[in-house]
Amino acid sequence: MPETNIINASAPVTLMGKQYHLRYLAHAFITYAEECKSDLLRDIRQFEGMQINSDTFDSAKLFSKTRDVLWAGLIDEQPELTRAQVARLFGFGDLMAVMQAVTEAIWLTVPKADRPTLPPNVRAIGGSQLINGLESGAGFGTVAESPRPSSDA
Repeated sequence: MPETNIINASAPVTLMGKQYHLRYLAHAFITYAEECKSDLLRDIRQFEGMQINSDTFDSAKLFSKTRDVLWAGLIDEQPELTRAQVARLFGFGDLMAVMQAVTEAIWLTVPKADRPTLPPNVRAIGGSQLINGLESGAGFGTVAESPRPSSDA
């Protein structure tokens, strides 16, 4: 991946046949907190553990959070865009592409020296797979820790 200037860091996402760019600078985090009354990174992490075919799956929550996270990334380039308008840009089939773009855009704002390895590619939704495509381990916005040194050596 080429080095990106943090000010210009954005990830493309195609919604309804049109390409948009997601950018998560301070403005996105602050506006999200003010409008959604929540923390952007915490809400992205909530996607970890959501199972599509479970008894506790809440599609309204999934779509609401996806809308809000997507909106926060879009407002830098399109400040007039409302959350209601964003909700009309995606559907169930777009969720994986949206979350991949969100993850990429956030990682691009982390200085290269501090960047851990990106999470594995997201797999298709289905069966009991988690929304981020992983059965266990690190999800969106999380990084797996290195094993601690053993004192048994």
